[in-house]
Amino acid sequence: ITGQPEWDRLSCAVCSDVYQGYGILSIWDISLLPVKSVGLEMFMHEGKPMIFEATVKAVDEDGNYEFSLFRQSLDIHESRARTNYDSGDVIEGIVTGGNDKQAFLITESGYTAIYHCGNFMSTPIRRKGRAMTCRRRRPSRI
Repeated sequence: ITGQPEWDRLSCAVCSDVYQGYGILSIWDISLLPVKSVGLEMFMHEGKPMIFEATVKAVDEDGNYEFSLFRQSLDIHESRARTNYDSGDVIEGIVTGGNDKQAFLITESGYTAIYHCGNFMSTPIRRKGRAMTCRRRRPSRI
């Protein structure tokens, strides 16, 4: 990532011995979660631009690329979710919605989760923006 020509677009350079070129990465091609503001500093590590293995979505008539990190981001979130689920770790998140039996969360790791509450969930727990901590219950053994 080499620059930020618009608030929702990042300019990129290909870092490869095989391919060359430049392109754009839209923030909408990084995650399912809406991002209100993205700064170039978010993509820096120890003062140097971070390097990502992106997917080429398209190539324009000038040979510039349109990149996506969506699949890669989804894979990372799925892996984190699976690790949390398998380990029974406590999951922290923010409620984004819900109904009488479940709350929809965005976890601190960035993946979405559904918290099932049996037959009843109180209105304060379902309130959007409320922080929530939960743990997966392990099945009892017979």
